[in-house]
Amino acid sequence: MNYYKAKEQDTLPMLTWDLVARSIEELVALGLDDDTLVVAETRLLDSEDPGFISYEYGICHVRIVDGELGPTLSGDITAAQAALGEAENVVLIRNTGEKFKNLTFSFDSKSFPLNPAANLIYQAIIETTPATTTIVSLEGEYILTSGNIAGFKTAFYDKIIAINNEIISLPV
Repeated sequence: MNYYKAKEQDTLPMLTWDLVARSIEELVALGLDDDTLVVAETRLLDSEDPGFISYEYGICHVRIVDGELGPTLSGDITAAQAALGEAENVVLIRNTGEKFKNLTFSFDSKSFPLNPAANLIYQAIIETTPATTTIVSLEGEYILTSGNIAGFKTAFYDKIIAINNEIISLPV
């Protein structure tokens, strides 16, 4: 059986484990058999072990207190949970942005790109409502008139909302 010694660190998971012995005999020979920071491998890997040391939200559920293993404060776990939630949101936002780079939406039998540059152009047109403006579709130039901007806006927004709803419903 392997034995590991707890080591504190300033970043998540706050506690890591260094292999110190590959047998009880080696542990005794090293004088670590009474070290309160040394645990058997089963405590780290076997969730059925009564002394199982778990990790949640990227943080270890035990910490070193006065040279011994003690429980991690619930506030630390809550803070780690909040940090993880923020990180997951950043990934979700990044993935959403990446998805738009290669997608299109349809209007008036044409396909229009949804990349960030195109989105800025569409927003400017929707905001200013010029009499006519030429934009690029996948099929070539397209003349957008003030009379069809409302329909264009609806098709554009419908596609953005559909993509958002699709991404949000996917597991992270």
